[in-house]
Amino acid sequence: LTVVSDLEAGEPIWAGPERKRDTLDRFFSEYLWVRRRRAVRAVCVDMWEPYVQSLQEHLPKAAIVFDKFHVMKHVNAAVDETRRQEFFRQPGPRRAALRGKRWLLLTRWHNLTRPKKTQLQEALSLNRRLFKAYYLKEQIERLWSYTYEGAAMRFLGDWLASLRWQRLPAFKKLAGTLLRHLDGILAYCKHKVPFGVVEAINGNIRALIR
Repeated sequence: LTVVSDLEAGEPIWAGPERKRDTLDRFFSEYLWVRRRRAVRAVCVDMWEPYVQSLQEHLPKAAIVFDKFHVMKHVNAAVDETRRQEFFRQPGPRRAALRGKRWLLLTRWHNLTRPKKTQLQEALSLNRRLFKAYYLKEQIERLWSYTYEGAAMRFLGDWLASLRWQRLPAFKKLAGTLLRHLDGILAYCKHKVPFGVVEAINGNIRALIR
């Protein structure tokens, strides 16, 4: 499913049945004609390359901003992959301590209750690599607070450099993904897309599909 929303109005305006470039191309031919396209300053999208190609063709002057929640989905996937690797690497007693901790590892620290924080701390104290993975996930959230591309780039450069000696294969793969999509990530510094609106619309659509 391809859904296009107006983030200023906070509502979907068009939908197509498949997640393909041809589907998004059809949106431009059916709904957003050439004269109307000139008013578009920025577009928020996930990191799906066919969508990016369509946007570059039809909106060459609009900034492409990658959706924070999809970027963080890749970060969380790296944490989860690290959890799986460490779970099977541990002997029995330590493996038991990591069982059932997936939700805790994927939740922001400030969203956990005190008992849940204690549980997470106990698990992280037993596994240094998992502690590093969780810390890196929490740290990269700062990226969305920057308003200058140069400052955001320095922060991200330091974050990527800190991966060098961590022995976290999933995060090395993540680093490549972030670097390939760097322009769209940094574009948020200039174009403060309302990510809360994006996630609210996406959540409503997922609920409707279910």
